[in-house]
Amino acid sequence: MRLLRYLVVLLLIVSSVAATPVAAGQSTKKGVSAANVAGVTSALADSRVGWYYNWASSTQGIVAPSGVEFVPMIWGANSVTDTELNQAKASGTTLLGFNEPDLLGQALMTVERALELWPRLQQTGMRLGAPAVAWGGDIPGGWLDRFMSGAAQRGLRVDFIPLHWYGSDFSAAATGHLKKYIQSVYDRYRKPIWLTEFGLINFSGPSPTYPNQAEQAAFARDSTAMLEGLSFVQRYSWFTLSTATSPTGLYNGTTANETGVAYRDATGPIEHKAEPKKDDPPGLEETVKGIYDIFGVDSPPGPAGEGPGNNTVTFVNQSGETVWLGSTVNADGSANLTGLPTLQNGQSATITIPESSAPNHWRGKFFARQGCTGESGSTFHCKVGDCGVYADRCSTGDQPVSLAEFNFDRKDALAVWYNVSYVNAFSLPITIAPRDAKAPPGSKECEVMGCSKNLLTSCPPENLTRGDDGSPMLCTNPNRDAKTPYSNAIQSACPQAYAWSKQDAEPGNETVRQCKECSGFTVTFHSGR
Repeated sequence: MRLLRYLVVLLLIVSSVAATPVAAGQSTKKGVSAANVAGVTSALADSRVGWYYNWASSTQGIVAPSGVEFVPMIWGANSVTDTELNQAKASGTTLLGFNEPDLLGQALMTVERALELWPRLQQTGMRLGAPAVAWGGDIPGGWLDRFMSGAAQRGLRVDFIPLHWYGSDFSAAATGHLKKYIQSVYDRYRKPIWLTEFGLINFSGPSPTYPNQAEQAAFARDSTAMLEGLSFVQRYSWFTLSTATSPTGLYNGTTANETGVAYRDATGPIEHKAEPKKDDPPGLEETVKGIYDIFGVDSPPGPAGEGPGNNTVTFVNQSGETVWLGSTVNADGSANLTGLPTLQNGQSATITIPESSAPNHWRGKFFARQGCTGESGSTFHCKVGDCGVYADRCSTGDQPVSLAEFNFDRKDALAVWYNVSYVNAFSLPITIAPRDAKAPPGSKECEVMGCSKNLLTSCPPENLTRGDDGSPMLCTNPNRDAKTPYSNAIQSACPQAYAWSKQDAEPGNETVRQCKECSGFTVTFHSGR
């Protein structure tokens, strides 16, 4: 009977996809960012895009051709006003969230501030895109990762993930670099992707450098073809329409340059209609999910021998004090864990994460809460790693603390992966060791990560928090997105752990490890005193 249900589902999928007409060369995905400069209307009409945005909640006077959809944005914290929210509702059905909240000079704000403001955006009832980070959308513990985790914990809605990407490699390899990044972000959150800014710019020097027109045009052709082929990419938008805004622009006034011609012609003409579509039609993945929901089927049966398994993590407390285990999860449906143990010094405990539970994977982080007092459920509070009023679970996002991070999603090509992160703060030394591991000869898979060394003694004084007795308790990173005296001290003393958010982009400094064949993991909390 269950097999019959799957056959019915398969037939529905095939008929649904086959019944959807797609005109040759059309693309409902392709868009562009645009400012109100001379010739904007003519350039939009010639560009054959289906949508545009302008980093604002209204069109700002841009007159777009019929059928070119405008997508409003709430740019930053100061844009969260009744006036701008009402303008956005009147201007479209989809709303882009904050613009590069992780970057100085853009909508810089803390994750906590973004989460506080998010209900205002959600109350518009519009389809809602996450804040578009400048970089690092796939980094565990990064700005976007913490926002998505916080949104899930607070029950906030995020419908899709906008991304920005700029390549510093101007060769033909650039398209592959872009694909790897957006695939990694999608694998992490399993939400549709909108690539709202992309192009080739090298920001590594004192001033940005740009490719020549031939290089930029080749990238426009190749990347557009790639993006069209990814079902989870719902929209993409070149940066930007006019060279009056940026050297990467597609048009000089109303005339397409070489890159503009390549981008315009890459997917062929779009038949503009009088009434623009409010949303792109669902891709195959969304169609499949919807049909499974109708039939009450959790997921399609996997290949023989690939049934769900369980993941075990043993926690060992060698810190010299009592710790209360804490855990938070990524905003991808991973289940929050309850019944977390309290460990006296010298004690250990093993928890099992069932891979068979929805959504058939678990991605999250573990940490030691320290100096906890009070009654669980009412007055419970921790001096380090506080995450709510319960002793055996977390009800709020974690505070800056040492983290042991895991991805147990067997559908992820990189899983199982793990790392120790001191990106936000260092509280206790942590090591992660796979058990009974089988790693390919000469590889770095299944290595022990983290370190047992107390790094509080290396903490810059201005970043150090002391306990009531005056002893060092916590070292906080003042800027997780740049190298600082904090990250230099941590990275020098413990190269097997994340010290700052871009560390894994440095050749030879990668701190994430895979281990596909092992019986489990041991996380040890060492002494920080």
